Amino acid sequence: MTSTTTISDLIKNIQLLSEADFEDFFSKIMTLRKTSSAGKLSLKELSILQEINAGLPREKQMRFDLLIAKRDTDTISKKEMQELLELTKEVELYDLKRLQLISELANIRKLGLPEIVEVFNIKPHHPHV
Repeated sequence: MTSTTTISDLIKNIQLLSEADFEDFFSKIMTLRKTSSAGKLSLKELSILQEINAGLPREKQMRFDLLIAKRDTDTISKKEMQELLELTKEVELYDLKRLQLISELANIRKLGLPEIVEVFNIKPHHPHV
């Protein structure tokens, strides 16, 4: 917004929006309003975010990635395939817990899941699953 744009000018332009564009604009404004407090985290929110972003232990993630690569190149043994299936179950449980935590954070912030993911820049941890 330039220094010559007034709130009155902004409102006049908003009145020209279609209903769909207005709804989109309003949704973005509400998200922006809530994200302005994103830097102010409660201890609970901070704890939840840390758990969301923790990821699997490094060694387990490396083993999982190696087994995926072996599976994809068709060089995986039966024993390794069984190990991969067990690790996949662990990853799925981890991802479920992570989704529950994201949902909890969304409830605390009174935002939808897409908005909370955007506000806190939450990225997927397991592109291979």
